[in-house]
Amino acid sequence: MNMKVDDFMSFIADIFSGGIQGGKRTEMCNFLTDPKYKNKEVQMLIDLAKKDGLDPNSYDLVALRNTTIDFS
Repeated sequence: MNMKVDDFMSFIADIFSGGIQGGKRTEMCNFLTDPKYKNKEVQMLIDLAKKDGLDPNSYDLVALRNTTIDFS
């Protein structure tokens, strides 16, 4: 099953918003400036997502279906 484009863009946004909300700004900056990812931006996004437990293969099937509001 292919991910819809709008779900994919939400996936990309969640990589960064989740990192910021989770207090991982420094870690994200280290990923963004790591020389091993020069000209390999897609691989960098994949590795960053995996580090936070995000899986693009199940994102639109699992993560986006949860509509629970966490007030804490």
